[in-house]
Amino acid sequence: MQRIPKRNITKKQVTRIVIVLVISLLTSEGPVAFSAGNNDKLSDVLSAQQERIRVIEAAAKTSVSVFAGSSGGGSGVLISPDGYALTNFHVVQPAGI
Repeated sequence: MQRIPKRNITKKQVTRIVIVLVISLLTSEGPVAFSAGNNDKLSDVLSAQQERIRVIEAAAKTSVSVFAGSSGGGSGVLISPDGYALTNFHVVQPAGI
């Protein structure tokens, strides 16, 4: 097998590489460019995020956790004002319900 000769990199070459990388990073727009044209997009994203939070908060009020001893547990959802919950059979089966 042929060996590849070792190449010594000088400090000058390292400096040039670092400068090129720094300039590349500073001039790139990154994942999101915050220019005047993107303010509408940012506003849309923030609005959608707030709507998602509102829906999650509303859904969380009807979610229940079901645990039966040390046999595990599961989740369900309230379906009536007096506390009836809907869940899967495998969630309540270990409790003998």
